[in-house]
Amino acid sequence: MRIGIGLAAAMLLWCGTGPRAAPAADDFWSGAAKPAPAKLEPPAVPARPTLADLDAFERATAELWLRLPFGARRNLLVSRKAEAFGDYEARPSSVFKPGEALITYVEPVGYGWVPVGTDLHRLGVTVDFEITTPAGKVLGGQNGFLDYGLTSHARVRELFINLTLTLDGIAEGDYVLVFTLHDKASGRSARVPQPFTIKG
Repeated sequence: MRIGIGLAAAMLLWCGTGPRAAPAADDFWSGAAKPAPAKLEPPAVPARPTLADLDAFERATAELWLRLPFGARRNLLVSRKAEAFGDYEARPSSVFKPGEALITYVEPVGYGWVPVGTDLHRLGVTVDFEITTPAGKVLGGQNGFLDYGLTSHARVRELFINLTLTLDGIAEGDYVLVFTLHDKASGRSARVPQPFTIKG
C-alpha cells in the first residue's frame, strides 16, 4: 500500500511572565538524569508572599519538572489548531474519512533547558512520525518532521505543538500515528502513539 502524506507542523508558545530563578549548574538545567531525594518538599506558603517567595516556588517547580520523565502531558486528536497553550478542542471521534486532516495537539513535558550566556535558557524539541498498523508494521513516516528551538530569559514550560497530517490513498482500516519527541537538551526521547481509523 502506498500512502500520500500531506504534512504541516506548527509549534507555538505561551510563556508566563513570572520572575526568573537564579542560574544554576549546567547539569541541573540540561535535564540529564540524576539521583533524586526520596521526597521533594515545596516551599511553605507565607501569609504575605513576596516576589522572592515566588522565585522560590519557581525554582522548586523547575527542579520537579526536570525529574519528570520526558514525554507528553497531553496528546489529543483535536477539531482545530490551538491558538494558545491549553486552547484545544478534543475531537469527539478518532474515525476519519479518506483525505481528512488529522490534527494533533501535544504538550511536551520534562524537557530541559541549556544555559546561554548568563541570563538565557534554550529549549529544543524535534519530532519524527510514523504511520503503523495496530500490530506495529511501519507503513510510512518522516524523521525531522519538526525541528524547533527557543531562547528565552524564562525557562519556558507552557509549550504546545500543533501537528497536522493529511493521508491520501490510504485504505480503510485501523492505524496508529506515532510521534517520537526528542529533547535536544537532555537527549531523551519519547514515543507518543495515537490510534485512528480511516472509514469512508
